[in-house]
Amino acid sequence: MKGIFVSQAVLNKNNGGGQFVKSLIGLLKSAIGDENLTVISLPDQNDTSEHNREENNLIIFEANPSKIQMAKNVIDGCPKWVSRDIFDKIIEYIKDNKADFVFLGFSTYSYLIERIKKETGIPVFVMYQGITPNTKKSRLIGASLLKKIKAYPSYRTVLKRERINSMLADCNIVHNKRERDAYYYYYKKEPEMYLPVFIADKFSESKGKNPGYKGFSLLFIGSNFGPNLSGLRWFAENVVPKLEDDINLYVVGQGMKVLEKESVYQKENIHIIGEVENLAPWYYYADLVVEPIFEGDGMKTKTVEAMMFGKTILGSDEAFCGYEGLDDYLCNTAEEFINRINLYKKNGVEKLNDKIRNVYLRRYSEKAVLSIMKEAIKKYVGN
Repeated sequence: MKGIFVSQAVLNKNNGGGQFVKSLIGLLKSAIGDENLTVISLPDQNDTSEHNREENNLIIFEANPSKIQMAKNVIDGCPKWVSRDIFDKIIEYIKDNKADFVFLGFSTYSYLIERIKKETGIPVFVMYQGITPNTKKSRLIGASLLKKIKAYPSYRTVLKRERINSMLADCNIVHNKRERDAYYYYYKKEPEMYLPVFIADKFSESKGKNPGYKGFSLLFIGSNFGPNLSGLRWFAENVVPKLEDDINLYVVGQGMKVLEKESVYQKENIHIIGEVENLAPWYYYADLVVEPIFEGDGMKTKTVEAMMFGKTILGSDEAFCGYEGLDDYLCNTAEEFINRINLYKKNGVEKLNDKIRNVYLRRYSEKAVLSIMKEAIKKYVGN
């Protein structure tokens, strides 16, 4: 059996989308065998040259389009960094290599799926990392009327493209009931499959060196992305000032170093670290992980990553949406965050929370969801 995985974010480093795409690739390789899956990396503004580009069965398309070309790409039913020429080459590759199925890592490649179904007829799986029109709307919460008007054409474009994917795909995959409800609202049909956010197990007893924590440490992981930025600012303004001086907040994530210039973060107990080469030591040695996220959709990759490392997580309803086993750690108000942080500081907190890690192993590890993927491939492709 030959499968082809096509996606942006294959070469992304340390952000949520890239983490989940890597997880999908690993899951598909486990399901059909490493040698049977070809990964095609589409151009993306977050691609990184540090990624290993010599992997077996990895095809990389790169582009640096002008603004005019980006606009044309979008009009053509493609992501703004991906031209029809690239998708045309992928179609030829699919036909030449007699692929048995194609798996799309995102849900708005309408031009590609139309050609796949027209010219090959092979099964296509589509992963919805959030329902895209819903994501667009959630990012405009609190925005001005002018900004909403400017965003409307983009909203209509992604709605049209994702509707085409929903109609043509053999297996539309969502994370949870909230995504199912949004999917049904827009496309008036049921998704064919549920697949929670998951991550391969990278836990190790060898934890390396303490990355530099001092005092009682709170870790916020997240890239420079709207819901992360607004949640972090809220936390810095409403929670940190009411904590003891030796409770320190560390902010780690792609593109976050720019926050150093903002006055709200210029405090002795707030440390803007930015992007790091290896997240593991930051997780292992943190006392608590905090996730004050109040906007967005889908399931948060940062949550399952913290669960994999066995961390005690204090998070909001949005941060925990779609996950089970985290009700005891829910915080939605400043007072709840403050009280729980102070309580853990007073009573102590284990660096490894076995309860949370065991939930990860049972429900959100690659091993836990492998049977779901195997059954789907058997159903839509065959043995």
